[in-house]
Amino acid sequence: MDVHLHEGTTTNIATGTGKDDEGNTATGTDTATVSVVDPKVVIDKVAALTEISVGDSVTYTYTVTNPGNAPLADVTVTDDKCGPVTPDGG
Repeated sequence: MDVHLHEGTTTNIATGTGKDDEGNTATGTDTATVSVVDPKVVIDKVAALTEISVGDSVTYTYTVTNPGNAPLADVTVTDDKCGPVTPDGG
């Protein structure tokens, strides 16, 4: 049986029941716990200036965080108007 989990952790309990040839009931249970891996990236882009003249340049600051529950590696930022985006921090 497949169960589709979308977030969090779930514990599933299975119970098996049977009867022997004398009508005695036997019961057993077991559990399995599953955590959903949920990586996330949130990016906040801030312009140093909010108004510029033609030919001026502006510096942008990008703050990238992971509010998910899985560590991330090789995180990169691209920008359709600026490049390359140079990381400053961990």
